[in-house]
Amino acid sequence: MSYNDEDLLEEPRSRWRFWLNVLLVTTVGLGLVAVIAAILTYKVLAIGLPRIDTIADYRPNLVTEVYDRHGELIGEFKYENQARYLVPYEQIPQHVVMAFVAGEDKSFFEHEGIDYFGIARAAWANLGAGDIKQGGSTITQQVVKSLLLTPERTYRRKMREMILAKRIEDRFSKEEILYLYLSQVYFGSGAYGVEAASRDYYGKSVGELSVAEAALLAGLLQAPGRYNPRAHPERALARRAYVLGRLYEDGHIDKDVYDRSLAEPLNVIDTHEINKELAPDFVELVRRYLMDKYGSDRILKDGLRVETTCDLKLQQAAREAVDLGLRQHAKRQGILELPLTVTPEMQEKALKKLAETNVDRPADNVREGVVTAVSDGQGWARVDLGVGTARVPLKNMRWVKTLKREGRTRPVNVRRPSDVLRPGDRVLVYKPEGKPYVLAAWPVAQSALLAMDVKTRGVLAVIGGQSFDESQFNRATQAKRQPGSAFKPIVYAAALAAGLTPATVFPDTALVFADNWRPANYDRKFRGYMSLREALTKSVNTITIRVAETIGVDYILRFARRLGITSLTSGDLSMAIGTYEITPLELINAYGVFASGGKLSDPLFVTKVTTSDGRVLEQAKISDFVEQPPPLLDVPDLRNFTAPPVIEDSLPEGLDEFGQRHREEFLNDFAIGVTPTPEPTPEPTPEPRGDIPLDVLASNEIVTRQVLDPQVSYVITSMMHSVASAGTGARSNVLGRTLAGKTGTTNNYADAWFVGFSPQVLAGVWVGYDRGGKSLGTGEAGSKTALPIWINFMRTALADLPNASFDVPSGIVFARIDEETGLLAAPDSPGREECFVAGSEPTQYAPSTAAPSPSDFFDMDFEEGP
Repeated sequence: MSYNDEDLLEEPRSRWRFWLNVLLVTTVGLGLVAVIAAILTYKVLAIGLPRIDTIADYRPNLVTEVYDRHGELIGEFKYENQARYLVPYEQIPQHVVMAFVAGEDKSFFEHEGIDYFGIARAAWANLGAGDIKQGGSTITQQVVKSLLLTPERTYRRKMREMILAKRIEDRFSKEEILYLYLSQVYFGSGAYGVEAASRDYYGKSVGELSVAEAALLAGLLQAPGRYNPRAHPERALARRAYVLGRLYEDGHIDKDVYDRSLAEPLNVIDTHEINKELAPDFVELVRRYLMDKYGSDRILKDGLRVETTCDLKLQQAAREAVDLGLRQHAKRQGILELPLTVTPEMQEKALKKLAETNVDRPADNVREGVVTAVSDGQGWARVDLGVGTARVPLKNMRWVKTLKREGRTRPVNVRRPSDVLRPGDRVLVYKPEGKPYVLAAWPVAQSALLAMDVKTRGVLAVIGGQSFDESQFNRATQAKRQPGSAFKPIVYAAALAAGLTPATVFPDTALVFADNWRPANYDRKFRGYMSLREALTKSVNTITIRVAETIGVDYILRFARRLGITSLTSGDLSMAIGTYEITPLELINAYGVFASGGKLSDPLFVTKVTTSDGRVLEQAKISDFVEQPPPLLDVPDLRNFTAPPVIEDSLPEGLDEFGQRHREEFLNDFAIGVTPTPEPTPEPTPEPRGDIPLDVLASNEIVTRQVLDPQVSYVITSMMHSVASAGTGARSNVLGRTLAGKTGTTNNYADAWFVGFSPQVLAGVWVGYDRGGKSLGTGEAGSKTALPIWINFMRTALADLPNASFDVPSGIVFARIDEETGLLAAPDSPGREECFVAGSEPTQYAPSTAAPSPSDFFDMDFEEGP
C-alpha cells in the first residue's frame, strides 16, 4: 500500500484544522462564559445598589447662618462641627472648577464616568505594593463613593462604584456632577464642599478665590491631613505647585498667571470660631430661641438663614465699653489680677498670635503683651507685643495695691517693678500720646449691657459678662440682682399714675423702722421738704420710701408686673429702693415702657427665619393694632394728696409717723428678733389681656400693649431727664443729647447700675460680682462705675442719629410752680416750669413772697393816730 505526496500533506492539515476549530470553539465558549459571568457578576453587584435618582434630591446637612440687621454674618450652627454651604455651580468661577479637574481628573470632560487607563495604572501600582494604595477614581466615581457607597477600599466596592458612575453619567450633566462633587468633598478642618473650605482657609466666599488659592484647595483633596497648610505649609505649597503646573500644562492658565500664582504666599487665616468672636452672647441667645422653637435637627442640619436685630457695630462698641469700664474699675481699686504665665516653651507661639492681634491696633489702644524683662535697677519692665516692644516705667505701675497671681492674693507696696511683674506675665499696656507706656488692669468684676431700639424693642447689643470664653452665663438675661435706686422710677411712675405729680412735696427726714432698719440717703444728709422731681433727681431714699408707703406695696408689685417685671412676686417697703432681685433685661424693658409712650412689648432678637430654598418660616412684624388691657384695679386715688407733716413730739425718739404706723410690719419684714415662718406666696395673677381682633391674632404680628398712659410715661421720662442732666446721671451731659435715665447702687457697693434712653435707643448697664454682696469697692456707685460704660456705648449708638427730643403727648400741661410748696408760683415769686398730666396741676397759689408773715409782725411800722 502506498501514499502519494498529497495524502502525506493532508494529514497535518486536518490535524491543524481540528485544533483550530477546537481553539475557536473554546474561545467562543470562553467568551460566552465570560459574557455570562460578566452579566452574572453585574447582576450580583447591582443587587441592592442605591437608586441614583436620590442624588437629584441632594440634601446634605447644611450650616444655619445667623446675620445681624445689616446682613453681616455673626454666627453659625453646625451638625457635629461639619461645615457645608450649597453654592450654585454658576457662582463658582471657572478657574476654581478647572483647578479641581486638573488636580483630580484631567479627562473628566472626555470620559463617561470611568477612566480605564487610570484604573489600569492604579491596579498595577496596587499589585506591586501588595495592597490597595491607589483608586484611580474619576470625579464621578468620587461622587458615587461620597454619596451612595461606603468608603471601604475593596475591589467589590470599586466595581459597584464603576457601575454607578456610568449610570450617573447617563443621568446627569457634567456640570451637575461637578456641582455635587464641589459641594460634598472633604477638605479637612470640618469643611465639606468648596464654599466651606474657602471660608475656613481664606475667610472669603468661593467666588473671591484667586487661582493660587483655588489650586491649594484642589490639592488638599488627595490627603487633607497631609497637605493641611496650617500644619504643613511646605507640603501644601508643593501640592499647590503641582496643581498649578497641571493647570498651565493643560492650557487653563497662561505663563504670567502661573508665575504669579506660584509666587503668591499661602495667605491662610488662622482657625476661628465665629460664634465666639463677633457677638457671642447674642448668638447664644438666638441659638437657645431657635432650639426651643424648631428643635436641634432642623437648626443643625437644614441650613436656615436667621436674620436678627443685632447691630454688629454696636455689639463691638458694647464690648469695648464694658472692657474699658471694667479695666478702669480694677485700676481704681488697685487690683492687678494676672492670667496664667506664658512659659518659655509657649512664648514663640504666644507672640505670633499677639502679632496678628496687635498689628492694626494703635499704641494708645490697650494691647496685650508678654513681659520679657524686668529691671529693678533702671525701674522698668519690657513687654513684647509681637509687633514691637513697650517699656513700662515704675511710676506707671504704682497704682497696683493688690496683686492676684496663680490663685493667690496679696497686698503690694510697689517700690520696684519686680514687686508687680516678672518675665512671662501676660499684661495689658497702652501709650498715651507723647507719654510712656502705662500698665493697664485686667477686668476683675463682671458686667452686663443690653441695648434696644426704643420703637421696636429690637435688641441691638448684648454683653453677658466679662468673658464669654470663661463663662457662657448671660448676666443680662439670666442673673437676678438688686437694682437699687434704678428701681425708683417704677415707684414714682406708679405714684404718678395714682394722682401724685412731680411737684408733690414730701419730707426728707430720718426714718427708723423696728428700732434697727434705718434707711438713709447716699450722702447721709436730710434736706427737709422737697418735690418728687427733686427727690428722684437726687435719688433720695427716704422720700422714695414715704411715697411707697403712701401708694402701698401691693400696688407697686402689680404696677411693676404690668411693666413686664414678672419675677417680682412679693415685697415690702424696702422694695422701693431696689432690695428685691430682678433681671437686667426685665428692668431695661420696663424702662422701654416709659421711653415708648407707655407701650410694652417683649424684647425682639430674631426678625426672620428662612429655609435654604427661601421659604419663610417666621418673620417679625409689628402690628398697627395696639392692645388696650383693662386698667389696674385698686389704684389709690391721690389726686388731692398732701403729705402729712412730721409730728416729732408725738412719736417715740427716732421714729417718725410713717415708721410708727407700720412698726409691726417691719418687725416681720426685716427679720428683727425671732423670724416667723413666712406664709407661702400665692402665685401672682397674670395680667389681664385686652381684646385682640381675630385677624390680628391670625397674622402672627407682634402686638404691643398700652400698659401705661402716654401722659404718665412722658412725665416720668421728664423726671428722669432731670436725673440725667442735673442729678446722679449728670455725667451723661457729655453726650450733648436729650436723655433720660437713672443710676442705681446697692448696699456696700455690691451692684452698680445705669439704665437710660434717648428717644431712639435704650440701654442698661450692670456691674458687680457673681458672688452676691461682694463689694465693688468704696465709692463704686452707679454714677462712677456703670454710667461711664453706658456713655461710651451710647456715644457710638447715637453717633448717626439726630438729636431728637421726647415727644409731648396731648393731655400734658405746663405750669410755673413754687419749689417749696408745689403750688402755683405767685406772679411776684420765683418759680420753675413743671409738667403735669392734665387735671393734676395745682390750682392754688403759694403765699406771695411779698406778703408779710407772722414773724414779720414786730418789724412792721405802724402809723400814729391823729
